[in-house]
Amino acid sequence: ALSSFFPALLLSGVLWPLQAIPRGLYYISLALPTTWAAEAMRSIMARGWGMLDQRVYIGFAVVSGWTVLLFACSVRGLKSRKK
Repeated sequence: ALSSFFPALLLSGVLWPLQAIPRGLYYISLALPTTWAAEAMRSIMARGWGMLDQRVYIGFAVVSGWTVLLFACSVRGLKSRKK
């Protein structure tokens, strides 16, 4: 897990601005849920935006979607183990 956490953290814009990374990595970073969560937290804490603002809402929706997807994969994996 640690080997995937650090690259995801670098690509999410927490440690390095997204505008400064190469274009190919930028598109990869948009697929990561950490990018959207970091943008939502930055918008809440630095800009004082609420849940109804677009960046915050999109960040919440993306992270929630990833959570549901990974939970469904886990349930399916556990069901296949029981058989």
